Amino acid sequence: MRQAKLAFPSVHLIVGVFSDDASLRYGAKTVWPEVERIELVRHCRWVDEVIKDVPWELTLNFLREKNIDFVAINEGTSVDPMCDKTRVRGYDELKKHGMDHPS
Repeated sequence: MRQAKLAFPSVHLIVGVFSDDASLRYGAKTVWPEVERIELVRHCRWVDEVIKDVPWELTLNFLREKNIDFVAINEGTSVDPMCDKTRVRGYDELKKHGMDHPS
């Protein structure tokens, strides 16, 4: 998150947290419950805002609704064969519009 925050001179860093239901539905293992994950992110010094229950697949509509211009994605995530294909579709859509930033 530090890298994402420092990538641009005046960035407002928003971090999205998946709900427990979405994580279970898509087979993602969570270490902490949703409420604790939100609090962990909220207390990170680099984070300006936390959005809970973000969609599993990012869409341009969601980004526009939240006034998000760029999305930082872990480098290699969209080519990782273990990455959920629904999320990859969302990442690919962001790339088409130049809204991704590998971190």
